[in-house]
Amino acid sequence: MVFCTLFDSNYLDKGLTLYSSLEKVLNDFRLYILAMDEKCFEVLNDLNYSHIVPIEINKFSQSEGLNELRKERSQTEFCWTCTAYLIDYVLTSYKEEICTYIDADMYFYSNPQCLLDEMGGKSVQIIEHRFTNSIKDRISQKESGRFCVEFNTFRNDESARELLQWWKSKCYESCSAKSEDQNVFGDQKYLESWANHPNVSVVSNLGAGVAPWNVAQYKLSSGSNDKLPIVLKHKKENKKMELIFYHYHNITYTNKHEVNINVYQRAWGIDDNLIKELYIPYLKEIDQIKGLLSETYGIKTLIQIHPSFVGRMKKKQKDVHDIYKYIINKSIKDMYILLYLNINSKLRRLFKEKKNIISLKER
Repeated sequence: MVFCTLFDSNYLDKGLTLYSSLEKVLNDFRLYILAMDEKCFEVLNDLNYSHIVPIEINKFSQSEGLNELRKERSQTEFCWTCTAYLIDYVLTSYKEEICTYIDADMYFYSNPQCLLDEMGGKSVQIIEHRFTNSIKDRISQKESGRFCVEFNTFRNDESARELLQWWKSKCYESCSAKSEDQNVFGDQKYLESWANHPNVSVVSNLGAGVAPWNVAQYKLSSGSNDKLPIVLKHKKENKKMELIFYHYHNITYTNKHEVNINVYQRAWGIDDNLIKELYIPYLKEIDQIKGLLSETYGIKTLIQIHPSFVGRMKKKQKDVHDIYKYIINKSIKDMYILLYLNINSKLRRLFKEKKNIISLKER
């Protein structure tokens, strides 16, 4: 299997943990990594892991004609810009028959080959956020898009390359991080138009794409051991499935020993046992890799705010007009919706947000 991802030295701990998870579930794979800064590239070269192919950002940016755009955009926006370009670069420069983009802050628990099998004869595969139909989630989908750029597969054929070229051109035009722009959200809202494309497959396996924004829809059915995977139960569908991968989005650090997983403020009904089963082992593994990076390479980064939130609108200070951008008919009903959202959010934070804080000293 062939994958690609991108990250800088601030995300090396997550990227190397992602690689470790792939080694556990796959015997043969290649992971192309676009190193977004020099330090990251140096470390990847020095580690010389057998399944990793590092790509140097300066050469990549030059070959893809992105040098001027790189100067103009923030690091976050430029990373979003590079996603489509990286997939195309791997297919073109390395002559791979197929390539799947994966996010650096993911972890694989089962072999993802079953997801590619879903594609059948189609050329491209995308995956949904799987938001619920709640008011809050409808707003989230309006802002972030129906589809998530986290596990996106392209064959090296004419149909896939055509869509890829279109995606590249749109990302070149804009990869705005500003949430008030309803037509653009990084690189992912462009995928909205692909939903009914005859050569695009949408992942149906509910064990893929589990993440903080949808984890409340799942319960832990059975935990992992040396031989058995994590099994989840989807509450609404009343189905059990193996967990294929989890997206550990927006983990931040108060200090070296205190982590905010940023999960519990999102929804009610989150299964505590599932969160412990997922996050405690992952954070321990991250901590070990942080130790390696600190001792060997002097990298001691603790992310205190997720890069995609830097420079974006402060959601805690939204007024009526900010909410109206999501609601078509401005009426008294809209005011009740605004009131409901604010109260619901404050109650979740009051009763649940403290569960987000995990002390590594106690583990």
